[in-house]
Amino acid sequence: MPKENQKTNKDGQGRTRIWSFIAYPDSVPADWEQILTEQFNLKWARSPLHDSDINADETQKKATLAYSFSV
Repeated sequence: MPKENQKTNKDGQGRTRIWSFIAYPDSVPADWEQILTEQFNLKWARSPLHDSDINADETQKKATLAYSFSV
């Protein structure tokens, strides 16, 4: 139940903020999704690995994952 002066959404629940970010798989710890879940208690969603983009000079761009979570 929201606090007395807290704004609510259309369902009467407290508002949330949705955050999105890009991660490079080779730049994060192997267990970092587990850390998001267990240590920070976040509910999150991940896109499939995005590894098909090509730079203007015909070299392959770094693979990325897109994440979203709400707080």
